[in-house]
Amino acid sequence: MFNRTLAVAARQTAQTVRIAPRCLYSVQATGETRLPDTRRHDNRRKDFAGNLIKKFTGKSFLVRRANEPNESMVPTTLVRIDYLPSTATAEDIRKLVREATQKNGENIKEVVFCRTPTFHFKGRCLVHLNNTEDAASLVKYAHRRLLAGKVLNAGFGGEGNEDNVSSLLAESRTRELGSVADGTNYSGRAVEIVGFPLRSTVDHVSGKLRFKNVFPIEGVDQNLVELKTAERSSVSKFLVKFATEAEAWRCVRTFHNTRHVLRASHTYEFELRVSVVY
Repeated sequence: MFNRTLAVAARQTAQTVRIAPRCLYSVQATGETRLPDTRRHDNRRKDFAGNLIKKFTGKSFLVRRANEPNESMVPTTLVRIDYLPSTATAEDIRKLVREATQKNGENIKEVVFCRTPTFHFKGRCLVHLNNTEDAASLVKYAHRRLLAGKVLNAGFGGEGNEDNVSSLLAESRTRELGSVADGTNYSGRAVEIVGFPLRSTVDHVSGKLRFKNVFPIEGVDQNLVELKTAERSSVSKFLVKFATEAEAWRCVRTFHNTRHVLRASHTYEFELRVSVVY
């Protein structure tokens, strides 16, 4: 009887030994719990980003911290600010310069807001300052700063060469905001009106403005021009120039979010979107 009991116990022990290696956790004879070795998987996760970079670029490189400006670039008097909100104004940029340089803005030569050929704002502006010291202060202050919920990215323009600054500014200026006759720039004094029907003309828009007692600047050629629109656009776009910034904002308050009614075989309503451009 005793021998039969020992045989049954031996068979149960053998079955336990065969099943134990399949378990996630195994108990040794000493009573210790052995956990699975995950170090190899941790190393794979750590190397995933580097391997991905090598796969797509063919080389590995060090990524600069996002909250630090690129100090390896050669300072110039031109500062590039990216990721600006669509509502950004020239006063927002002047305020950044004043806070960064502790000056009243007399060190600003020019502020250029970059736009596409169809007059869409790119979210970028170029600030031309008097000296590289003020430009470096602006880059350090504006980089990773919040403006209307947007995180800005600041750096030097001109690719480290002061000779490229003038050409870059000339390429970035919006031709429609300038005057061919006297070189006057209407940044801040011009209004973009989007929403009129495609067949609308300058005379139609001018009549709409006069009906609301809104008058463009007088004595200037092309004070109201039609802008280029994207392909398959269902509405047209116009630029109106004014004598002062106050008149431009009055035009915005008068026409923004109003409806233009077109009565033909059917009645169509077009919602107008009006904004001051810089």
